[in-house]
Amino acid sequence: MQRQYYPNKFTKLLNHQRTICITGPESCGKTTLAHALSIRLEATMVPEIAREYVESLDRPYHQQDLDAIALLSSNAYQQDFTSRIRIVDCDFLTLKIWSEEVYGHCSNLILESYENFKPDLYLLMYPDLPWEPDPLRENEFDRERLFDVYKKELEKSNRVFQIVRGVEDQRYHQAESAISDLCKNKL
Repeated sequence: MQRQYYPNKFTKLLNHQRTICITGPESCGKTTLAHALSIRLEATMVPEIAREYVESLDRPYHQQDLDAIALLSSNAYQQDFTSRIRIVDCDFLTLKIWSEEVYGHCSNLILESYENFKPDLYLLMYPDLPWEPDPLRENEFDRERLFDVYKKELEKSNRVFQIVRGVEDQRYHQAESAISDLCKNKL
C-alpha cells in the first residue's frame, strides 16, 4: 500500500510562518529534498542562489562573487511569502563555509548575514548519497569532513538543526518529522 501525504496537516499546526533551511556539503540531496518538501507541504521555496549566479558567469568565480551572492540571497529571503512554511535551499552558512574553505577567511557581509538570518530549523544533510558529478561541484572526496564543519558551526552558533540521512523517502520522512516536531513545540 502506498503512503498518502497530507500536506495541510503542517499548516494546521502553525500559528505563524516558519523558515526551514536545508544545508550541508555538495551532492547530498539538498535541492531534491527542498523541492519535495515545498510540494508536499505547500511551502514557498527559495532556490539556491549561488548555483544560478555561478552558472551565469562567463569566468571562474572570485571571492567578491560570494558577497554578490550574499546580497542576492538577502533580497530573496526578505521577500514576503504567503505560505506558512518557507524552504530555503542553502543560506549564508554555505557561503561562510565556502569562503573559509576556498579563501581561508570570510567577509564581514557574509558573517553578519549569517548571524542575522536565523531559520527556525536547519536540516543538515549527511553525505551518504552517491556523488553526482556536476561542473560546479568541487569536493567529491571531502564531503564527510565538510559535513563535520557544517555540524560544528551549527552547534557553535546555537542553531536548531536535525541531521537527515538515508536514501529516497527516508530523508523526506526524517525532514517531515523534524518539521512536525518544530511546529508542535512552538505553538
